[in-house]
Amino acid sequence: MNNLPYYFSETWKKYENDYLKFNNYNFIKDLSYEQNSCKSIILLFEYEGKNILRGYSDGIVFPQINYFDIHNIHIKKKGDKIQKIFNYINEIFKEYNIVDTKIYQDPYLCYSLGYSIFDLIDIDNFKLKYKIEMYVNYESNVIQDKIENYMEGGGTRTIINGFKKNIPNVNIYFGEINDEIFESFKNKHIELSGRKTKDDICWELTKQFIINKEGLLLENNNNFIFFLISDNYSIYSINACTKQDKIVTFLLYEGIKWLNNNNYKYIHFGTFYKYYNDEKYINISKFKKSFCNKMFNQYYIELS
Repeated sequence: MNNLPYYFSETWKKYENDYLKFNNYNFIKDLSYEQNSCKSIILLFEYEGKNILRGYSDGIVFPQINYFDIHNIHIKKKGDKIQKIFNYINEIFKEYNIVDTKIYQDPYLCYSLGYSIFDLIDIDNFKLKYKIEMYVNYESNVIQDKIENYMEGGGTRTIINGFKKNIPNVNIYFGEINDEIFESFKNKHIELSGRKTKDDICWELTKQFIINKEGLLLENNNNFIFFLISDNYSIYSINACTKQDKIVTFLLYEGIKWLNNNNYKYIHFGTFYKYYNDEKYINISKFKKSFCNKMFNQYYIELS
């Protein structure tokens, strides 16, 4: 299994860099942190006349803290070590006049710790905030063919049970995928988006995630669902299913089952709908929520 969440991987760094450049961000410098087996993707861009940092969502992830036991509250000088890492990032903010950039605590660490590491240090002129995020995490005693009973959405369960009366064929690609299928996935995404949202380099890196067993693609009748996966953290990433087609619900259900059966227990489904203003994203978030059985606080800091 792959133990490195996508947002710390070199493949993702290349993907993020190329995706943003394709969307009119001007790359300036790679300032990624890597020291004492502690790492984070920190890419400096200029966008609309402002300097920003990117590597994860609308900001960066605070470096992975894996060279001491972050879970042990009795570890000496834990705060000093976290402070030193924060100071490195803070100096970047000052030197390059960074704006519009959040610093996120590692999502899986938010879940596993249950508190903010930023509370342990002096965060200078940053303000601590949080959002509620949704995820799926079924215990080992959950019967695999009945996980729909544990989902939040009654309508979602009804759709799944309807498909189970005449189960569609679902093709799963993990570790290998042929060019024809992947081209169909790419073309379906472009068709649904109405434009090309990323260049061919990004698509090749997406294919590489699948080949490296860091990505999972499910397909039925030219409809596709894609997850980025690792042993502790996976995320529902791409929906390339025909609009209004209920097959998306069944493909997500099959994806959750496959991940759970293969011991990928933690599946992030994104932000709770109350944090969106746009009705489209509210509805998408509510749809995702219907699959989830748990929530966690995603801590982050930004300039106050």
